[in-house]
Amino acid sequence: KLSGELGNFFGNLQRDRCAIALTGDAGVGKSTFSFEITKHFVEKKLSVAYFALETGISKSVKKLIAEHDLGKYDFKAFWEGSLNDVRYHAGKHDCVVIDSYSKISSKPQDFEDLRQDFPDTFFIIIFQKTTDGKIRGGSSIFFNCTASIDLQISSGGHRLALMQKSRYDTENFVYSIDNKVLLKST
Repeated sequence: KLSGELGNFFGNLQRDRCAIALTGDAGVGKSTFSFEITKHFVEKKLSVAYFALETGISKSVKKLIAEHDLGKYDFKAFWEGSLNDVRYHAGKHDCVVIDSYSKISSKPQDFEDLRQDFPDTFFIIIFQKTTDGKIRGGSSIFFNCTASIDLQISSGGHRLALMQKSRYDTENFVYSIDNKVLLKST
C-alpha cells in the first residue's frame, strides 16, 4: 500500500500483473499525477523507469523530477524509447511509467503481453484521448487494467482523479491532485 491519502485512494495494490491506466483530456495533469504516483513508489524503495515519450525530458518534466526529489531514489527517466525498450526496463525495474502509451503501440495485445510477460512489474500507463473522447488504442485496454483513473478538472478549476475501475475496492473514489487529499471514498 502506498502511503497517505494517495495510498487510501489506490487501496492495497497487488503486484501480480498490476497495470494502472491514467486517462484525461489534454492539460488535466496526467503527467503531474504520474510523477506524484512515482514519488510514492520510490519512497517504498521500488525502482522506477519513467518513459516521458509525450514531451521528452522537457523543462516541465525536469521541474517535476526536481519537485519530487526523484534524483535521490532509484529512478531513471527516458525521453525516447520503443516497446522493446519498455520491455527491457520492465525486467530491470519494479515499476514502469509510460507517458504516453500511444507513442510505443496502438495494439491492445502489446499491452496485455507486457502485463503477462512481467507479472511482478507495476505499470502506470497514460493513455491519450482522441478528440471524440475515446482512448487511443481502444477501450479494450481497460479490461486488462487493474485500475483505471480518469483525470478531470472540476467546475472550480481543481484537478481531480476519479477511480473508474479498481480491483482494490476503491472504485468511485475521488482524489484531489491539487490538494493531495481523498475527497470521496466508500
